[in-house]
Amino acid sequence: GGVRGVDGEEKEVMPGGGGREYIHRGLRRLVVNSVLKLTDLEVADFGGLIMPGWHGRVWRGPGTLAEMLDREQMAHLMLQWDAMGRLNMLFLDLRGYSLPRNSYPFDEDVARLAKSLEENLTLLVIAGLRSWWRYPSPDPIEIEEVEEGVWDPQLEMWVSGIPGVGVNWWRMFSGAVRPGGRLVFVDRQDGNEIMLLEDEP
Repeated sequence: GGVRGVDGEEKEVMPGGGGREYIHRGLRRLVVNSVLKLTDLEVADFGGLIMPGWHGRVWRGPGTLAEMLDREQMAHLMLQWDAMGRLNMLFLDLRGYSLPRNSYPFDEDVARLAKSLEENLTLLVIAGLRSWWRYPSPDPIEIEEVEEGVWDPQLEMWVSGIPGVGVNWWRMFSGAVRPGGRLVFVDRQDGNEIMLLEDEP
């Protein structure tokens, strides 16, 4: 099958040619950006714009709106990654995870994304996972410190033993990179350990 988003529709077919050759099958490099204004939205931000009730055949209320908002916020990450067999370089903008008011996506969403990536990337760059929590100083650390943590079978995540760190994202995403490849985390923070967000990545 093709790459599908939450709408269930197959994406564009390559122009010309006799067969059905999909664009995504030839992708080698991909940048996935987040829309920060959308990421920062909550149901309460809509106020009285959506009144509970029937709209045609659809019931709309706070619960429905929350579900629609969840899908919109994650739609750009809900891809069929294994269908992009030639993909070898990927940049993921996950800065919504670091929003001070309402972090999104959540740990389980990011973990699901990490497990869905195939082990064929030569370069994986991820922005916004607050990786500085693991590195309290600019001093070099040993690989044992990077790889520390235990697998939590209930959460299905690698959990760090360092207080305040939580999930070991290096362990979670390292399986997406082929041997000899690079996994790079990009973060920016102010003095209060809050990620600075701008419209431009």
